[in-house]
Amino acid sequence: MTTRLLPDGTVTVRNAEEADLPSIQVIYAHHVHHGVATFEEVPPSVDELRLRRTAVIASDQPYLVAEVEGQVVGYAYASAWKSRPAYR
Repeated sequence: MTTRLLPDGTVTVRNAEEADLPSIQVIYAHHVHHGVATFEEVPPSVDELRLRRTAVIASDQPYLVAEVEGQVVGYAYASAWKSRPAYR
């Protein structure tokens, strides 16, 4: 992994938009293939991520992207960890 410092250090965090989903899919797919935290074996498609984002937004939770020089470099969202009452 290479880390580079940006000239001005500016990162913009904003609400994710529909147009950000392809970039989010690339980021997530990398972690499915090279990490263990997702617990997924096959990266979800943009259409699947669209459904997931819709569910997050419908539950009135944030779905955000981090942007550097106009490029999406990260994302985050909040959602219930498990829906069963015992996890509340």
